[in-house]
Parts: sequence; structure tokens; C-alpha cells
Amino acid sequence: MAESKRDWLAISISLLSLGIAGLTGYKTIFDQRDDVRFVVGDALKISRNKNDFVLQQDQALTFINSGNRQAVVNDIYGMLVLVTSPGDPRSQCERDLPLAKNIFLNPSQLVLKPGEIQVLQAKVPAEYPWKKEGTSLRFHEDGAVEGAANYLVCIEMYVTTPDSSSVRWVQPLYTLPANGAGEEAFEKVQPIKVLKRSYFGLS
Repeated sequence: MAESKRDWLAISISLLSLGIAGLTGYKTIFDQRDDVRFVVGDALKISRNKNDFVLQQDQALTFINSGNRQAVVNDIYGMLVLVTSPGDPRSQCERDLPLAKNIFLNPSQLVLKPGEIQVLQAKVPAEYPWKKEGTSLRFHEDGAVEGAANYLVCIEMYVTTPDSSSVRWVQPLYTLPANGAGEEAFEKVQPIKVLKRSYFGLS
């Protein structure tokens, strides 16, 4: 009788282990999720005084991978965009505008493992039109019209996950009006969704 109970216990443990293994296999093979988010903090924040724009050279950008697949984030850079017409800030950022002052970051890519949070410590090189002043970079707009116009600070990046092509992501971060204080163009209390998609089955 005791031996029969031990047999049933062994069978139960085996079935439980098989169920856990099956569930794990389902989650890793069939349920594939990409979920990359970006915590802005004070990244790429520019202060403006009329025609002068000042940016800190050292930047920290936080990324979260809540999905179950590895993700590569690359070609990360900011843009100081001259607003040329009324419209949604996102549409202003997504235009291929020659009137955008690029804010390059070095390094500009990172690899995120599933469930990982990483802080990208990057430095903005002192390249045209930005000039180094202490720990900051400064850009002076000479044109009277441009100096009196509104600006946006945008960020652009590409995200690549296994078996998927790169996805371009653009987001307005700050408004820099000609008169008055700048404002955040995002919800600071929560991470911004960069990429979220799910797959069922083998890809």
C-alpha cells in the first residue's frame, strides 16, 4: 500500500514537472513578446535664452525591456527642430527637415536582454553647430527669424528584435517657444512605449 502511494506521488511529481516544462516551452517558443520602453528623465533637456540654446554634454537615458526577447536599440540621437508650420509636435519631429540641429550621442546603441533595465551613459560630442562651454554645449542662432521662432527637441532611435526588421521610433520631448518657459511633450511619471508587439507560434 505504501509502495502504491509512493508510485502515485512519483507520477504526480512527474506530471507536474511536465506541465511546468510545457508552460515554460509555450512561453519561450510560442508566446513571443517585444516590449521596449524609454524613461526620459532629464535626457536631452535644452535650456533656451532667446537665440542661445544650452545642452549638458553628459546624458543618461534609461531603457526597459519588459518583453521576453532580446532587443537592440541603436542610432539614438536627438534633434533641435525649428517649427516651420502649425501642427502636431510628432509630425514636426517625423519630417525629414534640413532645419534640424542634430544632437549625436556616443555611444548610440545598447543590447537589452529580456526583463532588463539599462542606463545608457552617453556623451554629446562638440560637433557643429554645438560648441563646448565647460560641461555644457551651446548653440547660437544668428538668424533673427529663426531666433524668434518656436523649436522642439525630438529623439529618434531604431529598435531591432530577433527575426524582425528595425523599427524607427520618433518622439517629441520638449517644446521651446520663442517666449516663455519650455514644456515637456511627454508624460514624465511613466515610461514611454517605444515598441510593443506579440507573436503567437514559431517565427
